[in-house]
Amino acid sequence: MNNNQEKRDREESCEITYPRIFHSEVNTILLPFFVLDKHSGSSTIEYSGMVEEKNRIVKFKWLVSAPPPYTLPTAFDFQVFRAVEELISKMNKPVQNPVNFSLYELCKLMRVKPCKVNYQRIRESLEKFTSLFLKSENAFYLKEEKRRITTEVAFHFYDMCIFVNEKLPDGTIADTNYLWLNPFYLSNINNNYVKPFDSDYYWSLRKPLIKRLHEVLSVKFYGMPDLNIPLKLRYMGLCDLLGIKPQRYLSKAKNILSSAHEELIKTGFLKSARWEKRGKKPETWFILYTPGPRAIEEIKRAKGERMELPEPALTDEQEIIVMALEARGVSYKIAKQLVLEYDQDKIRQVIEYTDWYRSQPNKVQNWGAYIAELVRDPDFSPSPDFRKAKAEEEEKEQEEALMKEAERILEERMREALESWSDEKLIEEGVERAMRAREVLVRQGMNRPYTEEEIERIRREIREGLPKDEDGRRRWLMMNGGERFNLRIIMEELRREQGEDKKG
Repeated sequence: MNNNQEKRDREESCEITYPRIFHSEVNTILLPFFVLDKHSGSSTIEYSGMVEEKNRIVKFKWLVSAPPPYTLPTAFDFQVFRAVEELISKMNKPVQNPVNFSLYELCKLMRVKPCKVNYQRIRESLEKFTSLFLKSENAFYLKEEKRRITTEVAFHFYDMCIFVNEKLPDGTIADTNYLWLNPFYLSNINNNYVKPFDSDYYWSLRKPLIKRLHEVLSVKFYGMPDLNIPLKLRYMGLCDLLGIKPQRYLSKAKNILSSAHEELIKTGFLKSARWEKRGKKPETWFILYTPGPRAIEEIKRAKGERMELPEPALTDEQEIIVMALEARGVSYKIAKQLVLEYDQDKIRQVIEYTDWYRSQPNKVQNWGAYIAELVRDPDFSPSPDFRKAKAEEEEKEQEEALMKEAERILEERMREALESWSDEKLIEEGVERAMRAREVLVRQGMNRPYTEEEIERIRREIREGLPKDEDGRRRWLMMNGGERFNLRIIMEELRREQGEDKKG
């Protein structure tokens, strides 16, 4: 950017009065296209799930990839994207391509210092988005056509970006920065498929993760029929939406999200955030979010403005249960009715019981009707034989999972040890141990110190005893590597960690 353009941007921006509300396109909230985890290292995102469409549950798939040398958008890129949306929110409808902007203005919207370093970072973010490949299989909702689209080829949110002093498609030189939005994305903006956000509040949230959680919950809360009942989200699914890596241990999962929960509660967006653990695996963890006064006020304002946000009839968890009931012979209509009218824990219990009962002697002819009957039965209780079999199965699964994890840790330690293997280091460590042992005897008057010749002999014997190939080194580590390479000790360590998780 030249000095004259930067000066002109600065002068123009002095006249800008930023709107209190800005709008984000809903697909960019409900579909992940970036990673907030610094250590992700991934170049692709695969996100799939189920949605209700025309009285049936359909599967969707969303694919995102970054071609070399680019990487997936990260926390800074994500904030640039939202700043561009805030910029677009100030424009008259219908918004038309190309959208012009200044880097100075984007810095001001993001609440970062307008400087050469940030200008360059924003340029790189915009270039990254023009290269990002997106593919939808019943995932991206196109409001104008009222359908979820399946794209034969990949598309982008931004089709092209040209900066000041670069050549435009017609051959002229750009007098400012221009951005061409993809037709799908632009259509949804112009057809009001957007979510309003309080600009000052949004940008006041301290971390990108907190902003992102606020976005996701804002849309999820909108479809809730009763705001006094907590919204239950699967931990694994939420991680996908937030762009963070799921954790193996509940204590770590809680720690990563704790600052986001605390700030959203402190600022009134959330009333509470409560964890529910139904098993040891992350797939069985849920978070129950109750909207606070700020979220409720946002919903009222959005509905007053007649924003057409998605209003799901079923939560994530309910959709999964409906699919499970359908797979067992219950019709979609009855499955949906059962999920809406009866306790979900009871339905899961009925499903587990009937899955076990199928393998026992029985006379059931219509399993779908039988399952529905048990769900409706107020006195239903699984048999003692089932509870015993279930307990034995869970104990076996836990032990197998523990063994698998212990073997993974052992193999990882083996790999690290083999990569850093050094005969000379092991020889010197062996000599030091031998000398320390002899020193104890010398102090007790039971022996004399080693001579140089004896030390050299010890060194030679250790060298000759060291393994020469990888298999031999593995066996050596198992025998001589101590507790780090003892599978039983590793399993005990894991059991202690699980015990701490239970206490937490």
